[in-house]
Amino acid sequence: MLSTLFCLCATAYLTVSDVKSFTDADYASERRFRMRGTIVGKSGCGYIFFEDETGRTTLANVTHKAVRIGDRIDIGLKAKQHPFGRRSLNSTGLKVVGFQNVPPPTKATAAQVIQGECDYHDVIVEGLVTEAFTDEIDPLCRFIVLNANGHALTVNTGYGDSGLTNEAALVGARVRVTGAVSPSPGCWRHFVERALNILGDGLGLAVIEPAPTNIFAVPSLIVPDVADPRELADMGLRRVTGRVLAVWQESQFLLDGGRPGYPLLVSCAKGVKAPKYGDFVTAVGFPASDFFSLILSQARWKPADGTADPSPRQHATVLSARELLCDAKGRKQYQTPYYGQLLTLRGIVRNIVASAPSNARFHLDCDGFDIPVDVSALPDALDSIGIGHEVNVTGICLMDINPWHPNAPFPHITGVTLVIRTPEDIAVTARPSWWTPHRLLGLVIGLLAALVGFFIWNRFLNHHVN
Repeated sequence: MLSTLFCLCATAYLTVSDVKSFTDADYASERRFRMRGTIVGKSGCGYIFFEDETGRTTLANVTHKAVRIGDRIDIGLKAKQHPFGRRSLNSTGLKVVGFQNVPPPTKATAAQVIQGECDYHDVIVEGLVTEAFTDEIDPLCRFIVLNANGHALTVNTGYGDSGLTNEAALVGARVRVTGAVSPSPGCWRHFVERALNILGDGLGLAVIEPAPTNIFAVPSLIVPDVADPRELADMGLRRVTGRVLAVWQESQFLLDGGRPGYPLLVSCAKGVKAPKYGDFVTAVGFPASDFFSLILSQARWKPADGTADPSPRQHATVLSARELLCDAKGRKQYQTPYYGQLLTLRGIVRNIVASAPSNARFHLDCDGFDIPVDVSALPDALDSIGIGHEVNVTGICLMDINPWHPNAPFPHITGVTLVIRTPEDIAVTARPSWWTPHRLLGLVIGLLAALVGFFIWNRFLNHHVN
């Protein structure tokens, strides 16, 4: 009797509404059941979007070639609890029992997709491709990033050998994407924004305006006095020519941009190394902002045409860390006019980090203020200093702040970093005395030990004489 009841429960038909109320116990026990409904969309990695009279959900482990959008199916399912908390509803077998026409995709904006207004529906979204990459945790999965009206939308372009194979060629193009909106990633990234999955194994993509064949022929970036970050994000590729003021972490550099007082932070595209300090270059990338400065992201560069001054003309401003980080009354206040400027600070080396050249730096104690100094472009400069050395450091001042985008918190300044340009930017003014506290303590301990030994030896001799 109990076994018969179990079989009935295991093969019971449930609805989408029933499944959405599953508990931890349902997934832990790998509860089995069946559902009847319609395939309304196909995502990547064997996922389908399923609809019945109570709602829509995502089902996994379905061979895409075995079904089509519009098929009515009777499907067996198992609630699956994966390691590290991921859950899915996995197909154990299905049969097609009919077909019905599914409404065609409707036009939507990237903002509507991100805000959840299009979950499980097929939509058409237009925008600018600003990035293309392969998933670092799944080499068969590929993505592009679509930017529209300042909103960045992730688009899954295909899985395995299907779909597009040269998404990188789309960077800088304006495209129209037809895809299914997935409210959950269906992967190990639990907490990510909604993604758009291209329909038709990568064929649901049309190029409206192709990417520039020569990216260095794109329009120059005109630096406005005031600009909305969304407007910057929608500009597309822009070009800037100038002198390199500083380089750090192999792929970041600061460009004078040809406009005094407005240095441009350039972040290179993946695989592109930054030029050297002092080089005169043309950089092309996507404009962005951190509310303070202009940023050129996903950038590529080349030596600039024409001639320019042989070296950057900058004069260092000598000041204290307090003047840089506080107001006149000592309250915390980052002095942002110094962003991108050449400063000289005096302090004592307290910590040196040399785990990798791209992360080489040391920390300067400036009257109790901790100032990181980035030497990643010149890691050998660390050979000239040691813990406790008093130094004068000249470098470009950077405010540590993340770029703005619509779905991130307000970008706050979290600190200040100096970036050196040449080995001569570090001048040792005093070395610590050999008599450090540890050495003095060792000497005192050694003398006490010798005194105790002498006392014991003296008692030993007296004992034998008597």
